[in-house]
Amino acid sequence: MGNIETFAAAVERRRRSRGLTLGDVAEEANLSRSYLSKLLHGQRRLLPDVVQRIDAAVQADGELRQIAERQDVATSRPRPMQLPPGPASWVGRTAEFHALDAALVQHDPAGNAATTVVIEGGPWVGKTALALRWAARVRARFPGGCLFANLGGVDGPREAVLDGFLRALGAGAEVLSGTPAVRVAWYRSMLAQQPTLVILDDVADYSRVRDLLPGPGSVVVVTSRAHQPALLLHTGGLLVNLRPLAHNDALTLLRRRLGEARLAADPRASDTVADRCGGLPAALLLAAEFLEQHHLTMSALAHMLDSAAITVLASPDPALNLQHVVGRAYHALSSDVRRVFRLLATSPAPQVGVHATTALSGLDIASTQNVINVLQQAHLIHEVGANRLRLNPVIRAFAQQRSAVEDSLGDIDGAHTRLLRWYAATAWAASNALAPGWASTAPLPLTSELSIDFDYEIALAWCSAEVPTALHVARHCRNAEAEDAIWGIVAALSPYFYLAGCRESWLTAASEGLAVAHDAGSQQGIAACSQSLGWALHELGRAEDGLTYLSTAAEYQVALNDHRGLAWSILGQAACHENLGRYAEAQRAFERADRLFVDHDIELGSIVARGLVAGVLQRFGAHDAACKTVEDALIRAQRLGFRPVTAFVQHRHGLILQCQQRHHAALSAFDAALTLRRNSDERRWQAETLAARADTLTALRQNSAAVEAYEQAACILAELRDPRAVDVRVRAATLVARMRSSR
Repeated sequence: MGNIETFAAAVERRRRSRGLTLGDVAEEANLSRSYLSKLLHGQRRLLPDVVQRIDAAVQADGELRQIAERQDVATSRPRPMQLPPGPASWVGRTAEFHALDAALVQHDPAGNAATTVVIEGGPWVGKTALALRWAARVRARFPGGCLFANLGGVDGPREAVLDGFLRALGAGAEVLSGTPAVRVAWYRSMLAQQPTLVILDDVADYSRVRDLLPGPGSVVVVTSRAHQPALLLHTGGLLVNLRPLAHNDALTLLRRRLGEARLAADPRASDTVADRCGGLPAALLLAAEFLEQHHLTMSALAHMLDSAAITVLASPDPALNLQHVVGRAYHALSSDVRRVFRLLATSPAPQVGVHATTALSGLDIASTQNVINVLQQAHLIHEVGANRLRLNPVIRAFAQQRSAVEDSLGDIDGAHTRLLRWYAATAWAASNALAPGWASTAPLPLTSELSIDFDYEIALAWCSAEVPTALHVARHCRNAEAEDAIWGIVAALSPYFYLAGCRESWLTAASEGLAVAHDAGSQQGIAACSQSLGWALHELGRAEDGLTYLSTAAEYQVALNDHRGLAWSILGQAACHENLGRYAEAQRAFERADRLFVDHDIELGSIVARGLVAGVLQRFGAHDAACKTVEDALIRAQRLGFRPVTAFVQHRHGLILQCQQRHHAALSAFDAALTLRRNSDERRWQAETLAARADTLTALRQNSAAVEAYEQAACILAELRDPRAVDVRVRAATLVARMRSSR
């Protein structure tokens, strides 16, 4: 068909060429103006007699009769309904359905373009199922029916799909034998006349669907395993980035397949199965079928998904075989990208950032970023937070199997060692930003390209995000050449553990690091980890045990001529003595630590030592000396300009003023400390200051404000699982009871 034109457009063209109005045409054809308007808007049938009269009125010489005949044939075409059956079990996807419904509501059949929706996501995430489920819900809204084609990813046969659509739409031999341009024009004309829902499944790229995209009036839903920027750019389409099912939805799908009793019998194993299937509906259903076929317990299935996921997630159907489905995407990658993909899967780090991936791969940072972009475009890796990347457990299982075939143990060990050393060196740099002067330089080299420009806030955020991963990597690295990095991570993290109040994690990490240092015969490692363990025990209230390890650390540091480390160990000994009520020993140790800090130009240590020794002086009744010492520490802290240490000294100043019954001044000091302790990772210290502030408010008889401060402190401590929450709540309850009894 060389030229397809609607009857209404032809009437408009003819009447304008004759200089007629619609009223003139209606009068000449002996029709009412209203009837003519409805006919031209498709609200009345094109009856032959009426068409003949309009043709004569505009002197069209039979052209309108021919157009009306073609249009009548088109409007009487078949209404195809090609949707294959959707999934029998369905859970979740509420937000995605809302997005698709919104796109349909905003769809205007009289607009200038078709509505296009692109559903993207990784293998087995449920892209096709979502498209079919939604299409089944809305198919009645499309008078032209529903067209469906699986383009088969990379090898989609465009011309065969187009011809199939044409036949479904009622095209005859004349159209099917026409040129590609004629066939595409006829296809789009039919879809423009009667809005149709077109689903194009498993699309590789825009070039393969360009001729299948309808014109104005219809809706097209495209699914793809890869990001489709060109398609979105050309169509202005809506992107639905489909994620795996949430954990509870995954459990619901398993429950519907296996029954409530099976999951209730072993909830922990059921959670593990859901997690190891990565929230992928196909994986969950395959795992459930495997369990029933082999008469397994849920615990046995969870174990198999950990050790033999490839076996569980297999099927004669290629679309339900993990090796085939993920393998298609894998083999489309370049060799460099495949290598990094495998290394990420074998890495002990469950989540990584760009810098960590660079260390793991041994590439430069620009090349690593390019690799990450490719993997993200292919939906083989996804973000789980700001600059944090993770492989889905099912995808990881495939990549681990490929690594077992393609990578040597030496390559894997080398990658793990590079990653561990990067974590150790970076943790050291972060700790020096958290506590300037706490350590001099990292014991491990770090290239400038992989270094991070830390200030206090950035360092605290990095540690919050990365410390669990760093410790996990250290625990799982088995390379003897990396033992210095293992204990180095533990030694580096002491300032963060102290600031964040992670006492139990600190104790565990320090114990493990010390064991590694002993195995490696590293005196430096034994000294650093003994010091870390001693401080952790002190923070847990086990001061006597803490003294033992801090004394060991000091002995090694003397032998190593490590004055900086020795000063911090002696400071820890002083704090332990104070907690044990040995105030004379505490004072001597604090003063010795202060001398070492001053002699070796460690300003931060000297400030902390003076802030602490002021409390001991106060206990001895040396009020003036205590005030003078803490005020000197405060001046120096403010001059140093380091917020956390200024907050620490303000708090200590408040405690001393409180002991001296100078409650208004103490309240001001506590308020200043609380203002400085604003970071979410300093909540333990916020609670400490709130509790001390509440004590001062109680002394000032501001009881309501005191109760509020106690409750705030108790809530924070309870969230941190700090046992002191009970004591603070008792103080609050006692004060409330006193207030009631005084009424």
